Amino acid sequence: MVTIHLGSVLRSSAPQLDLGQFAEYSGTLPELLERLASAGGPALRDRLLEEGTPRRYLNIFIDGRDARFLEAPVRIGPQTVVDLLPAVAGG
Repeated sequence: MVTIHLGSVLRSSAPQLDLGQFAEYSGTLPELLERLASAGGPALRDRLLEEGTPRRYLNIFIDGRDARFLEAPVRIGPQTVVDLLPAVAGG
């Protein structure tokens, strides 16, 4: 079962999104992001994707590992945990 965690800012962009529909997902990370963006609506799409690729300041972790350092294409399958967290800045 795939587990997807959305940071609170992302979650508030798509409160109607049922993450349970992705429990049986199997495929690549870009495909998963596209499906999430489609299911979540325009507000979530704007926070996840930019011209079809993950936004620059979107942190993606697969099983606790930063997706930027994983060999592409990153595969998502049973027992995978995906964390999507927007970067936070402050001072």
